[in-house]
Amino acid sequence: MKPATVWTFEDLGFFLGAILPSVLVASFISGLFPAGARVLAAQSLIYLLLLSALYALARIRHDEEFGRAVHWHLQFRRAWIYVIAAPALALTVSVMGVILRAPLIPNAIDQLTALDVPLPVVAVFAVMGGPMFEELVFRGFLQPLLQSRWGLFPGLLATSAAFSMLHGSQNEWRWQYLVLLFLAGLAFGLARQRTNSTAASFLLHMGFNLTQMTASIVQQRTL
Repeated sequence: MKPATVWTFEDLGFFLGAILPSVLVASFISGLFPAGARVLAAQSLIYLLLLSALYALARIRHDEEFGRAVHWHLQFRRAWIYVIAAPALALTVSVMGVILRAPLIPNAIDQLTALDVPLPVVAVFAVMGGPMFEELVFRGFLQPLLQSRWGLFPGLLATSAAFSMLHGSQNEWRWQYLVLLFLAGLAFGLARQRTNSTAASFLLHMGFNLTQMTASIVQQRTL
């Protein structure tokens, strides 16, 4: 059975059309910040503007509450599973990276912790802000849209592929990292599909990033 969703491909077109204006506005405003904080400020503003666009689509085009439109709720059983599964997922992805002989390059978490920004601010962005944005967009918006048109499995695969490609430039487009990100995205999508809740995939994604960030900090301080 295909999942019901309010989202349409017209919404996807509007959302994609909002990306460039959001980037331009965020780039202009972030220029007012200190040099060391500009990257994080720009990324945060882009997230905020794009989520505002998604919110407007839900409320104005569909007269739907945003939480219901993106299936954000905590009414699913055994939420703790997705919390404790996150470190296991991060470890599995790391082991897969060794098996695939992924080259050692700074990942997105490494790049954030290297910024001239207080660590608590980086932690809030990397562990909560980034996963929140990505889960609302990919698992709350894109996945149900694609699954409603293409079916559960093709929609899940397409969403995971799009999630992987979003992070491609951060990982120098190395195919090993694209594969690893696809697998992580697949796990997040399965959590969303199993519970019908974007909050579940957010918990898994948040714990995944927290594990990676902890490992990155420990590694930097032991070198």
